[in-house]
Amino acid sequence: MRVRYVVTTADEGQRLHRLARRWLRDVPLSAVFRLLRQGRITVNGRRAPHNAVVRAGDVIEAELDATPSPSRPPVASPRVPRGRPDPPEAGSMAPLRQAGPPRRPDAPTIARPGRLGPGPAGDRTPAIVYEDPDILVVHKPAGLLTHGADHARRQEPTLVDWVREELARRGALPQGSLFQPSPAHRLDRNTSGLVAFGKTRRGAARLAAWLRSRQAVKEYVAVVSGRPPEGLVHHRLRRDRQRRLTLALEPSPRPGAAGTAPPQAAAPRAAAPRAGSADGGPGPGAWDAHRAGHGGRSAAGQWAGAPAGSGGAQGGRGARPDGDAGHDAGAQAAPLHDAGAQEAALRDAETREASLRVRVLDSRHGFSLCRIQLLTGRSHQIRAQLAATGHPLAGDAKYGGPRVEGLHRPALHGYRLVLPNGVDVVAPLPADLTRLCRRLGLSLRGIRTEG
Repeated sequence: MRVRYVVTTADEGQRLHRLARRWLRDVPLSAVFRLLRQGRITVNGRRAPHNAVVRAGDVIEAELDATPSPSRPPVASPRVPRGRPDPPEAGSMAPLRQAGPPRRPDAPTIARPGRLGPGPAGDRTPAIVYEDPDILVVHKPAGLLTHGADHARRQEPTLVDWVREELARRGALPQGSLFQPSPAHRLDRNTSGLVAFGKTRRGAARLAAWLRSRQAVKEYVAVVSGRPPEGLVHHRLRRDRQRRLTLALEPSPRPGAAGTAPPQAAAPRAAAPRAGSADGGPGPGAWDAHRAGHGGRSAAGQWAGAPAGSGGAQGGRGARPDGDAGHDAGAQAAPLHDAGAQEAALRDAETREASLRVRVLDSRHGFSLCRIQLLTGRSHQIRAQLAATGHPLAGDAKYGGPRVEGLHRPALHGYRLVLPNGVDVVAPLPADLTRLCRRLGLSLRGIRTEG
C-alpha cells in the first residue's frame, strides 16, 4: 500500500525522519527506519536521506507492507472526491491515486490584536495580542494553566487548548497538519501575562533560537516585600519536585571568574537603605548608570545588551508549571534553604544558573513596584530569586511572601515581550494588581493598566 502526505506550512522545516515518525504513528518505529533505509519513503518521487529538511508542498510517499491500524488513523482529514486528479489536500494521508503538482497552502491571515470570544477562564478569557503566519502572542489571565500533565486528570482546560481550538475555529491552521501550536515558554498558573506560541514549525524554531540567545526580551511587573537590590541578580537554582518549589543557592562569582568559591545557601536579607534620596531610594541617574554599565538603553524603558545564553520565561521552556490548585494563601511557607540543600544541589545535575535584572519603580509602606527582566527561564525563577534576596512577592505564601488583603495570588505579571523581528507588545497590568498598587500608594507612572 502506498500512502501520501503533502507537507503543510506548519510542518515545514522539520527533518524527514521526524515527520515520518509522527505521520506513520501506527507503524512500529523500527519499521519506519527500515522504510527510510530502503528508500521506500520518498520526497517528490525521489529517495531522500533521513535527515532531509522538508518544505511546504513537498509530497512524501511511503510504501507500506500493510494498511495502518484502523483504530488510530495516522492523520484525520477529509477524503479526496472521486475522480479528482489532484493530490490530497496538504496534511492529508490517502492511498496514491494520480500524481500531480503539489499545491502550496496559503499562509494564515494576520489577525488584529483584540480580545476573543468565550474561553476557559470564566469572565476573563485569553486575548490574542499579536499574530502573524508563524507566531502568536497571547495574554493569559491568572488562574489558567499554560499547559501540563495534570490538566487531563483534572479535566481542566489550558491555554494551549484554547489557542488550538481558536485557531481551528478560524481555519487559521492547515487541515490535517502534524504540527500543533505550542508555547515557547510558560507562565505559572497564577501568573498573568504574555505567552508566545509557535503556530508553525518554523515559528517555533525561531522563538526557541531567540530565547536561547536572549534576543527576545521578557519583562515582568511585580510588587515585592521591602525594597530589593537593583541590577543583576544571579543564583543557582535547584528544583525540589517533591515539594514543588525551587531552591535558590547563593552563587559563586560569575562562571569563568578566577578564584571562585563553592555556592552557599542564600539566606534572606533585609533591604538596606540606599544613598541618594530621602526615602532611601536610588538617587537621580542611578538606574541610567546601571543601564550604561550593563549595556542597557534608556529609551522607553527598553532593555538590551544581555549576554548570549539560555533563555525562556518564568516557568521556562519544558519546565513543569505550578500545578497547585488555586492560590497558596492558606499554605504555610515552606523552608527554602534546608540544612543539606547546598551539598545536595552541588551534586545535583539539575542545578541551573539563573539571572534576572531588577529595576525599582516606587517604594511605599514596606512594598516596592518593580520591573524585572528575565534573562534565563527556570521554573519559579522570579519567585525563588526574590525570596532568596529577602524580598518575596506580595501574596506569594509558598515562597514566604506577605499576605495582602484583596490579593489572591502572587503579585507577578508578564508585562512586555520584545522580539527581534520588530514585535513589541504589552499586556496591561490586570485590575487586581492595579488595585493593589493604588491601595499601597505605589505610582503606576509608565505602566499601562487595564481600563
